[in-house]
Amino acid sequence: MPISILVVEDDLVLRDGICEVLETAEYQVHVASNGEEALQILDDAAPDIIVSDIMMPRMDGYDFYKSVRKNDRWLHVPFIFLTAKGDKEDILRGKSLGVDDYLTKPFDPLELLVVVESKLRRMRKLEAKSEEKLQKLSEQLSHADRLATVGKMVSEFVHEIKNPLTAITAYAQFVQRRMVQQNESETAEDMDRIVRQARRITKMAEDILGYTRKEALRTEAVDIHHLLDEVLTFISFRLKKQNIVLETQYASNMPQLVIDPDQMEQVFLNIIINAGQAMKTGGTLTINTSWLHDGHDAPAARISFTDTGIGIPPENMERLFEAYFTTRSSEQGTGLGLYVCKNIIEKHKGHIEVESEVGHGSTFHVYLPVKTLG
Repeated sequence: MPISILVVEDDLVLRDGICEVLETAEYQVHVASNGEEALQILDDAAPDIIVSDIMMPRMDGYDFYKSVRKNDRWLHVPFIFLTAKGDKEDILRGKSLGVDDYLTKPFDPLELLVVVESKLRRMRKLEAKSEEKLQKLSEQLSHADRLATVGKMVSEFVHEIKNPLTAITAYAQFVQRRMVQQNESETAEDMDRIVRQARRITKMAEDILGYTRKEALRTEAVDIHHLLDEVLTFISFRLKKQNIVLETQYASNMPQLVIDPDQMEQVFLNIIINAGQAMKTGGTLTINTSWLHDGHDAPAARISFTDTGIGIPPENMERLFEAYFTTRSSEQGTGLGLYVCKNIIEKHKGHIEVESEVGHGSTFHVYLPVKTLG
């Protein structure tokens, strides 16, 4: 797929010259004569880089840049300003906004290509780093899945083994008392050994059961919006490849939450990945945060993930958070992702809810209590 570049320039001669240079280098070029026109074609052009003049009619480069950066889909697209020679004020203002680079008119065609290639290399490095971090987080989630599986198996095994152990201990004690009454001291001592060992195994089983049920959280005060942005930073490239538009709607007065950031990052990542898998032909993922109060007026934060995917059939809703339940092939998932998410959220004294309509998409609501450290 060719690299797409959006050129925004009101000077027709200069615009044609830039297009010729870029098209000769086999870039796919889209053009607009001002910021307002560029915004209208932005989604269709899907640019990998934007090259824009500053001084233009109807909407100048500054307002165009700010409008572009308001959209999460284009938050990380490299933006290059074209500025007149000696306009230091333009450069300083652009730097204060966060513009990636500048070209001073008139510029050499080679200079244009060098700057474009430089931005592309940087973008590829960021994408590679993001994919690497995403892979590590996926491995952590997979590891958590495996631990959850082992923990569940051990917990069920221990629960089942305690009943016969209790019976063995009781019968051994009964036989031991009868041996004592019949003055069969050697047999009574043997039965005493059986009782002691049975109790020892019971104690080990209880310890294992307690361990699998109590995994300590490493909590700290966390800005939930910053944590969400970190997850989105390294998964945004994947969403873009899937033709998924990302939108965020953050509450302005959200306090810090006391959570385990690593475990909650896994929750958010898993929900977002699931949303992406539900939108096979692209769509929109909206992440919304808000303040809520439950029935006891306890303050809580709600983080909602809404996709425009295929939706969840009603018959699958009740089993959605069961271990091993999945509608995908074994190669695509273990059926433990949402099960692990639910466990992590509940360890934080929160809960998760789902709304879905087949053919229209799903919304996962994560509720977390607001509390202080200590």
